[in-house]
Amino acid sequence: MYKYFTYKSSRLFRKECTSVLPFYKYKNYNPRILYIFQVCVCLFIYFLVHLLTADTCGHPGSISNGHFTGTNFSPGGTVTYSCNNGFAIVNGNEKRICQKSGLWSGIRPTCGGKICSVPDNIENGYIIGDNFLFESSITYACNQNFNLTNGTDTRICKSDGTWSGSPPLCMQTNTCISNPCKNQGTCIDGLGMYKCICTYGWSGVHCQNDILAPTVLGCQNDVIEYSLKPLHQVNWTQPVFKDPRGGYIEVTANYDHESQVFPYGTFPVYYEAVKPSTGLKSTCKFEITVQPFPCSELNIPANGARVCTNWANRFGKFCRVYCQAGFSTIDTNFNSFFVCGASGHWKPAAFLRNCSETSVISTTTEEQKVNK
Repeated sequence: MYKYFTYKSSRLFRKECTSVLPFYKYKNYNPRILYIFQVCVCLFIYFLVHLLTADTCGHPGSISNGHFTGTNFSPGGTVTYSCNNGFAIVNGNEKRICQKSGLWSGIRPTCGGKICSVPDNIENGYIIGDNFLFESSITYACNQNFNLTNGTDTRICKSDGTWSGSPPLCMQTNTCISNPCKNQGTCIDGLGMYKCICTYGWSGVHCQNDILAPTVLGCQNDVIEYSLKPLHQVNWTQPVFKDPRGGYIEVTANYDHESQVFPYGTFPVYYEAVKPSTGLKSTCKFEITVQPFPCSELNIPANGARVCTNWANRFGKFCRVYCQAGFSTIDTNFNSFFVCGASGHWKPAAFLRNCSETSVISTTTEEQKVNK
């Protein structure tokens, strides 16, 4: 038997027994007994490794919130684990192989809920909830004097690891608390906003803009004066400008004084007041006209015609009178030319005689001679 084990150890168990302790090296023990013990241990290892190879590894095991695919539980077969929607493998092995030893490789996995990223904080508000796992929820709230608007006040962690909805905004409700309206403006609260109702003369978001231009008192009406001479002195009243706020203003004019000598014609007079603080302006404009006295309208003679021509810019008038054929005036001193100058009087007369038939004029003339 010793020879048998010696032979077997040299031929069959050399590799399997390399890990066994060499008890035979200890001199205090019977070498034959030690060698028999070594061979028995080698046979036991060989039996486990080579003679007891399993036909199946058995069921690989189910997992919570997941499942596996694969039906081959024999050596060499594989199963693959996957998690339900909203879950992911947090430890263990996704794929396992059935080994010859009858054991599955690796470790059966565990499915844990997916985790959403930490949601961003919102200005003037805060988040209620610290569980960011799948299907968990968080709620937004605002600080005092702020209200939620837009967005979603409650958000849920979805299966893809993102949050539902969108973060809301916290808008101020007591927006007038800082008294933003100036110059006695009235503040009206709004959600995240306010509105200023301005008093008269102010405008802008905060009623900060002065919109009152300088006031004008005593602006002269247009002036028309008649003169016999081509140069005539005209006097007028200068307007008065004031700033309703009591501020400084600058006044300019195209004439330095309120009296000026003008020739015949029409001349504009212009005053302007400016508030340097705002650039707002007010103006006073009027015209001064100097012209000859107006001429009255000459009558049109019967059986005749009147032809007139204006001289330059209404400064005089020239008319000529004509009688129709077979008609004439009885005035032996008849002058067909009539002139009206700067005085406004017609010369030689301001009335035109009618034209009569020539035969009538001749008879009348003869009678006048007899009577003489």
